[in-house]
Amino acid sequence: YEAAGCTSLNRPSPKFKRGLEVVRQLKARGTGWFFPHGFPDLWYERFNGGDEYKKLGVRKVKKIDGSTMDGKICPDYFNNDPAFRAYYERRLAGSLKNVGVEDGDWITLDFEPWQSSEYCMCDACLKKFAAFAGLAEPPPVRELADKSTYLDKWAQFRCGQCEDTIRLTSKIVHRFNPKLIVCDYDYIQFFGTGTEHLFYRGCAKDTRRNEKWFDRHCCSY
Repeated sequence: YEAAGCTSLNRPSPKFKRGLEVVRQLKARGTGWFFPHGFPDLWYERFNGGDEYKKLGVRKVKKIDGSTMDGKICPDYFNNDPAFRAYYERRLAGSLKNVGVEDGDWITLDFEPWQSSEYCMCDACLKKFAAFAGLAEPPPVRELADKSTYLDKWAQFRCGQCEDTIRLTSKIVHRFNPKLIVCDYDYIQFFGTGTEHLFYRGCAKDTRRNEKWFDRHCCSY
């Protein structure tokens, strides 16, 4: 790792004594540590689970055809439901405690909300989209499915929900320990060409909106 110029490594579990010894030795030689949090999409249920989660009655994503998407949480519910937010903070803080993070460790978010135009079409998301788009009432879902009518406006709305999730997570991390460094696993994006909106149609993650919630960046490629 040192020969390759690597200055940070994934922190191993404190359950493994050999891993802790590696941490001790490399830390003495100036190596930093990071803890990867989440999955390519924090809205997936696989981050969650257990009896406490089941009691919440989590609102699942609603697809264009009206069916629910198993394993995925409604972004509006994730960001705004008080009981879920409290659960999420306990869950995340517990993960940070269990892995033994220390001052200066990087908490790296891998959050990539792909296929953003295909969900969530629940009543709450539709009503908030209408307010965002300046519409008197939510448009018919079939018009949202039309990839020419509201596509870019919907992508901007979804970018806002993505930012809300990142802000929520960043604040939880800093409440747990203000000396932790919140890092984003993200992409290099070029602005000013007039084409940046095309990226948000696929992955609703606007780096300009999210910048203020991160301390560092970790380029994916």
